[in-house]
Amino acid sequence: MKRFNIGTHVRLTSDFLRLTGQYTGSEPHSRWIVQSCDCSLCKTGNFVAVNKRSFNNPERQRHIATQNLEKCRKK
Repeated sequence: MKRFNIGTHVRLTSDFLRLTGQYTGSEPHSRWIVQSCDCSLCKTGNFVAVNKRSFNNPERQRHIATQNLEKCRKK
């Protein structure tokens, strides 16, 4: 299982983008910073919260599965 510390810059892996057909649009170029979150998803270690709002609930942070993320260099 991948672990990301708070403040780590992450992006979607090329494998995930390829498997989901996301070759164009903003997702292949998106970069996020892992944020602190103590929700049940993040406690499992399988998800992390990032500095973007959720699509379904703008009051919450977006959560992404760690298996679909990789570290990237800071912009």
